[in-house]
Amino acid sequence: MGIELGSTTDCTAIESTFSKETGKLFFSQKEKIGTSSVIRAFPLGLDVYYGGDSWTYIDVQLDGDSKVFYIAFVSSYESLDKAKEKFDAMSEQLHQKYGKGNNNGEQLIFWTDNTNSVGVYYEESSAINGNDRCFCTMYYTNIALSDAFEESNVPDI
Repeated sequence: MGIELGSTTDCTAIESTFSKETGKLFFSQKEKIGTSSVIRAFPLGLDVYYGGDSWTYIDVQLDGDSKVFYIAFVSSYESLDKAKEKFDAMSEQLHQKYGKGNNNGEQLIFWTDNTNSVGVYYEESSAINGNDRCFCTMYYTNIALSDAFEESNVPDI
């Protein structure tokens, strides 16, 4: 999609890059989380197609230096069964590409080379407006940048 783990970017560049890569217009919301920020990019109109399937929106998390350490493609559903169907399909697709994954329970599978990680999971949660929803998420994360973010956001006791 044109955004790389470890690259430096901002909200405007994310919208522009996604629009250029997909031919769709995107709008985004930015939320501060500790020393990082999450850019949630929504395609205008229909879902965005990536990795062999369609997704409702994309989250890009930036550290305090605006470096990308997490990218997530998210689909939203009204039932957990639909989210699990997507999880099963994406797990199989990633299995074909990367080989046997690491299962961390029934709802998460991931692959890693100890530098970056890719995975897919599903869950029941709430949408931004508070409605109960179910989600399937395929993510990419840079482990070193993610660990540094986690370490810098541990509250003092």
